[in-house]
Amino acid sequence: AIVGVIGGFLLGLLTIIASQKITPIFVVLVLIAPPLGVIGDLFESRLKRYFNVGDSHLSGFNIIPGHGGVLDRTDALIWVVTLFYIYFLISGVGV
Repeated sequence: AIVGVIGGFLLGLLTIIASQKITPIFVVLVLIAPPLGVIGDLFESRLKRYFNVGDSHLSGFNIIPGHGGVLDRTDALIWVVTLFYIYFLISGVGV
């Protein structure tokens, strides 16, 4: 999880530098997004424990075999996508 957060920071910063659009809000988003990804992962794990579910796929409908279901692959996006959606709503960009 720590390596993922650090990697997220570095990849985000490299993306901002490569796009040559370094603005304070993008730097803030890059600093907030990786920890939110970890929080999304922990949130999904907590939901599975609460409902006593091992994997998040439907029985007999395993799209990604061996990975525990689609939600297990996309759980980090839950809060990150929400953050960017709120940013786009506030800024009026693309929504």
